[in-house]
Amino acid sequence: GYHSDWGTRVFDYGNRETLRFLLSNLRYWVQEFGFDGFRFDGVTSMLYHHHGIRWSFLGGTSEYFDSHWANEEAIVYMKLANTLVRSLLPDSWSITVCEDVSAFPGSTGAVATGGLGFDYRLAMHIPDEFMSFAKATYEMDDGAQFHPSRVAGTLLNRRARDATVAYVESHDQAMVGGQSFMFALVDLHMYDGMNIDSENRFVYRGCGLHKTIRFATLCLGGDAYMTFMGNEFGHPEWIDFPSEANGQSHEKARRQWSLRDPSAGLKYAGLEAWDGAMLDLETEFALLGRCTVTRVDDETGLLVWEAGNGELVCVANLKGAHLYDARVGVQRFGEYNMRLDSDAPGFAGSREGEYGRAFASVHSDAHIPWDGQDCSLTVHDIPPWSVQVFKLDPDTERSFIPVTHYEHHDDSWASGGDYDYIDDSECYF
Repeated sequence: GYHSDWGTRVFDYGNRETLRFLLSNLRYWVQEFGFDGFRFDGVTSMLYHHHGIRWSFLGGTSEYFDSHWANEEAIVYMKLANTLVRSLLPDSWSITVCEDVSAFPGSTGAVATGGLGFDYRLAMHIPDEFMSFAKATYEMDDGAQFHPSRVAGTLLNRRARDATVAYVESHDQAMVGGQSFMFALVDLHMYDGMNIDSENRFVYRGCGLHKTIRFATLCLGGDAYMTFMGNEFGHPEWIDFPSEANGQSHEKARRQWSLRDPSAGLKYAGLEAWDGAMLDLETEFALLGRCTVTRVDDETGLLVWEAGNGELVCVANLKGAHLYDARVGVQRFGEYNMRLDSDAPGFAGSREGEYGRAFASVHSDAHIPWDGQDCSLTVHDIPPWSVQVFKLDPDTERSFIPVTHYEHHDDSWASGGDYDYIDDSECYF
């Protein structure tokens, strides 16, 4: 076969010698070099006779399984490939990932139950969508392309039963002449506005969205999280290996690790510090695949989610203005202390002055249910393009139950719901 968009030949997966060649290749890398994982590239091209070219997958069963479209021989090969890798390595020592834009059902299901046998599927739509948002945002004043509904919709758009790897930037953006997410947000301001004391608004917005979107992707995007080397600190340029197209140049065949050195006095160090802090938080609270969105508000720019059975509350402001005294719903009553603030100076955030700071702790209010939750808290100041993480102090948590109360209005009595604390004797009227 032939792939018209790539200009390449396509394997005949029904040919026995072709299968032997491909499967022996997997075995070779495992046995000779100790490889314990494989990313299968271009799986969409393999799965379908049309190779996914100019095809909009709408989720219909026939799109995936009708023999007129599906390449059944390639499907069998992928099942054989995953079975072989599992036979060569214990399950806990091997990992296979498929790059598929079609969201093929059962791609991460066990071969024995009809699945393809991969451990994870790359959520390729996430970097594509966020890159389009970033490029459109650069020319705007408040980053309005990152609507909470668009961000949440992008991150949650996946099949629940297929384990997914979430990531902000793809290899196509980080390598071979593409733009990193950070560069798309800031553009040429990266070359003169990344000094730690800079108050360049483009850079402030770019750093804020870079941190906020990466943290939201970690929490909400799937069951695993990936970043390409250097992008965790917002590397300004791509990787480009020597080729005929660039005259065999080595100019871009490197990562400038010195940029993230704190002694360099640049904001890159703060971006890397944020990346480390959010990964530490995931290690402590197991955020991946376990967060619940509780608020999506395009009008205010708020995107709120909870983790750790309500122990953590994450509040993101995706607009370009401060949000003051923003009320968000929570499921547990007590004092919440700020655990992380992406706008802190140590994370390449704002310094004292123009962009302001946030309060360190807030106390939830059991008397005001909100966002479908039994309690709520008021976050006093959420800076633009930032995310704050609050942790419940277990020593202050109090249980409560709804009780009936009466309110006096113009000599008339009205019944409503209020709360009585289990550990107190008084009831609030």
